[in-house]
Amino acid sequence: MYALLFVLLVIAAILYGSLKYRETFVIKYGNPFHGQDAISFDATAVGTRVFGWTPDTCPANKPEYEDGLCYASCDEGYHGVADRCWADTQNIGIGKVLIPTSCAGMGKPDWADTGLLCNEPLKWNNCKFRGLFNECWGGLEGGNIIVKELTCNAYGDEYPDKIDNLLCYRKCPAEKPKHVPLMPYLCYAGTRGISYDRGVGDIPPIFTFS
Repeated sequence: MYALLFVLLVIAAILYGSLKYRETFVIKYGNPFHGQDAISFDATAVGTRVFGWTPDTCPANKPEYEDGLCYASCDEGYHGVADRCWADTQNIGIGKVLIPTSCAGMGKPDWADTGLLCNEPLKWNNCKFRGLFNECWGGLEGGNIIVKELTCNAYGDEYPDKIDNLLCYRKCPAEKPKHVPLMPYLCYAGTRGISYDRGVGDIPPIFTFS
């Protein structure tokens, strides 16, 4: 009676230590005639597993262990953080400011360049309209103003991507071809957006019997 109680206390102590230090505990039996231990507590020992305690081992359908819970694997190109899968990203560096194109580049070579604007020159028209007796009345025409287009053309092929009409960025690499929305200096390749829900985590199974 006392021997059985002692054995149970020893097993309880081992299990408590396994839980506290997150170690695997197993009981195996073997064939001494084949060089195996009759009873072994070594997870790597040769023998047949009878009982096991694996506080950080997850089942096949939710194999990823994180912070005490088991989660489903993320798709390729994503990594898990708790119950969400986030796209793997690559930083391509900060962007460059957009540069106003020239008036000539907008097809207005004779217009005045005033920074962000192109101003059409005024011209005198000797016969802008005719009077009561079909006489010519002259006047000025022109004076239109257009806002220049902001482009990435000045950077050539180095910063070709215009994002949100604000900045120019390098091309994303072929393995991560898409700019992250609102963070275009990061590139990703995932097909499910920047993140998605992979479901709640499960507590890993603790006891296994064979």
